[in-house]
Amino acid sequence: MTSFGEVGDSFDPACHDALTHHVAPEADGFVCSAVLRPGYRLGENLLRPATVEVTGSAQPTRSAPAPGCGGRGSSARPVGPRLPLGRS
Repeated sequence: MTSFGEVGDSFDPACHDALTHHVAPEADGFVCSAVLRPGYRLGENLLRPATVEVTGSAQPTRSAPAPGCGGRGSSARPVGPRLPLGRS
């Protein structure tokens, strides 16, 4: 098991969970400005995303995912069929 998440890492929503966003108009992209809780990987599998604060521009921009964070396109939240909600 390896931990990840460092101040200065490019923000990647596939392997980072952002709790706050600080605006820096001169920024080109989003950067992790504080790591509140490290993330963990087991081999290429993401076990837990890193919880971070992000600094960047006011408007989100599309960026390529950082290599190696989640591995094989995995994410912290599994994708699957939605279950119906029952009413009581």
